[in-house]
Amino acid sequence: MDRESFTSEIESCSIPDLELICADQKDLYTTEELQLIEEILERKKQEIKNSVSEVAFGEAIFCLVSILAPIEGAIAGVIMLVKGSPRWKDAGKRTLFAVFISVLIRAVMFIRFI
Repeated sequence: MDRESFTSEIESCSIPDLELICADQKDLYTTEELQLIEEILERKKQEIKNSVSEVAFGEAIFCLVSILAPIEGAIAGVIMLVKGSPRWKDAGKRTLFAVFISVLIRAVMFIRFI
C-alpha cells in the first residue's frame, strides 16, 4: 500500500480507532506508519479542541445577546433548537435559559421600581 492510500485510509478512522491502533496494534504497522498515525491522531484531537472552543465562544455571544436583547435571543435560541445537531440543541437551551433569566430580572426591576 502506498503512502497516499494509507494516509487517506487512516484519515477516515475515528479518534478511538486511532487510539486503539496506537495502544494495541503496534506490531501490525511499521514505525513510519505508527508515526503518521500518531500525527493524524494528535491533529484530529487538536481540531476537536479548536472546534469546541469556537462553539463555546459562540454560545457565550448568543447568551450575551439574549441577556441584552431577549427577543433576538429567543429567536436565536429557537432556531438553534430546531437545528439537528445535539451541540446546537444544547446551545439553544442555554440561550433560552439566558432569555428567561433576562426577562425575569427585567420583570423584577420593573415591579420593584413602579
